[in-house]
Amino acid sequence: MVKKEDKWIGELVGVFTDPIIVMPGGWGDSLPDWIRPAITQGRLIANMEAARG
Repeated sequence: MVKKEDKWIGELVGVFTDPIIVMPGGWGDSLPDWIRPAITQGRLIANMEAARG
C-alpha cells in the first residue's frame, strides 16, 4: 500500500510535470504565455484544497 505521504508527494509533482492537454484546432498550437502558469497555479490550489479535506 502506498503511504499517504508518498501519494501526496506524487500529486504535488504532478502539479508541475503533468502535461497541459489542448484540443486540436485554432489556438491549440499557440497557447498564450500567461495560460501555462495559470493552469499550474490552479492545479496547485486544487491540490492544496484536496489535502485539507
